[in-house]
Amino acid sequence: MSADSDRKTTRIHVLSAVVGVAAAAAVLTACSGADDTTSSTTSPSVATVSLPPFTAPSVQSWPGRSATYPTPPPIPPTLPNGVAANRADPTSVALAAARIWFGWDTVTDRSPYDAAVRSTPLMTQRCAQRITATPPIGSPDADWTSLARVHARAQTTVAIGSEERPADTASFAVRVVTVTQTFTADRAVPDRHPVAVVTMTRDSAGWSVTDDGQHGCGVVTR
Repeated sequence: MSADSDRKTTRIHVLSAVVGVAAAAAVLTACSGADDTTSSTTSPSVATVSLPPFTAPSVQSWPGRSATYPTPPPIPPTLPNGVAANRADPTSVALAAARIWFGWDTVTDRSPYDAAVRSTPLMTQRCAQRITATPPIGSPDADWTSLARVHARAQTTVAIGSEERPADTASFAVRVVTVTQTFTADRAVPDRHPVAVVTMTRDSAGWSVTDDGQHGCGVVTR
């Protein structure tokens, strides 16, 4: 398939995802005050939707050590070194969250879940607890295994994508983020270019990453 076709396919997938996010915007805006900290705006009362836990990676064999988490990890008190976010700016929060989420280190991390946990200080309490309370069982998939075998570490660069998204409100924002993962490893590993949708709500503490209303919590890859 040509590069143009890949880009068109990616754009179609992202647009479909963002349309779904837009449809969920009203529900999330209304529920944000009940699920997290009190919102700065008053929203009509609606029924709360029960969301499933964080989806664990598929289980595969992984040489070296087990990826099983004996106990759920705590929410880190701070962001990783070298990463900062302006909680008054949803774009800043989205970029920082995506940068951390895709900042994999197969030398020290047991799976991509570790990077997800590192991003939880930027999330609503509900979303952060969903992720930390449901660690994956077993070992990561074959993709992570192949990276771990060459001790790959990802350096991430992020930017706001050009795809359409819902308009911001006083307490709701969505950002489409393009990510480039550049790896240092024992052998050459091609760059990767995931695209993610980051949904956020705002309360008295500022903007925080939340669920997307479609059972995705955190930085949702499309």
